[in-house]
Amino acid sequence: MKDTKRITIKMAIISSVAVAIFVVLFIIALITTFNFDTWNGIESYAASFKPIQLLTVIPSMFLAVSFLIFCVSVYYLTDDEQKVWSHLAMNFGLVYISISLANYLIQLITVMPSIVSDSLIGLEKLVSGYPNSVFFALMGSYFFMCISLFFEGILFRNGIRLSLFIASIGCAAFFIIGAVSSIAIFFMLGAVSWIGGTVVGMLLISKYYMEEIS
Repeated sequence: MKDTKRITIKMAIISSVAVAIFVVLFIIALITTFNFDTWNGIESYAASFKPIQLLTVIPSMFLAVSFLIFCVSVYYLTDDEQKVWSHLAMNFGLVYISISLANYLIQLITVMPSIVSDSLIGLEKLVSGYPNSVFFALMGSYFFMCISLFFEGILFRNGIRLSLFIASIGCAAFFIIGAVSSIAIFFMLGAVSWIGGTVVGMLLISKYYMEEIS
């Protein structure tokens, strides 16, 4: 095996494990630090704001970077006749990564300093506490991640494909049903599909490539 391919496989292994880890850390940070209080205006939000409420930004940014490395690695490891799928996966992944990083950088560079300095004019539409904010609109970037995971799933077989299809198709379907029906349980099922499918799929992919390099 050429050294370049071996290095690329190692990158795929490390990045896939990193994706799984940062998904889990993102969920832990979300559950333990995110402010789920009812929206009562920007002044009320700012008064109760603590920087730790944005802890989810950190694993989310590392998740985006790890996913980029993963997509690029898989693209270069894919046979020529399958490259159309890995190319689509990488491009949809880039859309997710670009929007996601922009969203979280807005929180770190614009929102947090503005709240700390009490510069609240026009900030309501950007903060994560407001349910109709730009923040939640840009969270739609994860739909592009789901599309990317779907095309990644085509490249693999058996358990890996099933896991990535659950993460992509299952997540998208439940969220669309939840949005149409306004029934919260569907959003929860969508989140579970994305978390479980992504974590299991990435760990199986790392195992797959470890066997290939051994």
